[in-house]
Amino acid sequence: MGKIKIIWSDFSLDRIEDIAIELEKDSFLAAQNVVSAIFDRPNQLKTHPLSGAIEEYLKELNLGHRFLLAYSYKIIYRMIDDNTAYITDVFPTRKDPKKIKPRAKKTNQL
Repeated sequence: MGKIKIIWSDFSLDRIEDIAIELEKDSFLAAQNVVSAIFDRPNQLKTHPLSGAIEEYLKELNLGHRFLLAYSYKIIYRMIDDNTAYITDVFPTRKDPKKIKPRAKKTNQL
């Protein structure tokens, strides 16, 4: 296995934009820090692609979803081949985790 390429779904990028807009209402600096952390966190996948915990709420889809945490956000991803991590969603941990599954159906297509 070589160095892993990371692909962000349009859906995940839209969620990050939503997060930034919401956080900017209180603090531009906080929004900047959180967004930077969200984009930086998956870099560990380049050398450790299975380092994220298994996402239990998406287990029944049998697509191998895992997640990483950045602040209070789950960065949900799956390996689409041996060399590619696909970020499908960025989900606030304060929301009902049962809402992850309906969102996943929108984001699992390449």
